[in-house]
Amino acid sequence: MGYRGKVVEKERARELRGEGFTMLEIATQLGVSKSSVSLWTRDVEFRP
Repeated sequence: MGYRGKVVEKERARELRGEGFTMLEIATQLGVSKSSVSLWTRDVEFRP
């Protein structure tokens, strides 16, 4: 996967976080680490 793939994953992670998914759920769905999700979504408001 090239750079564009990571951008797409980051955008999707931010969308899911805004929809209320947990970091673990997002990481599992996208096949990335929780730390990546945490970095990508740190400024997204979590809405449970």
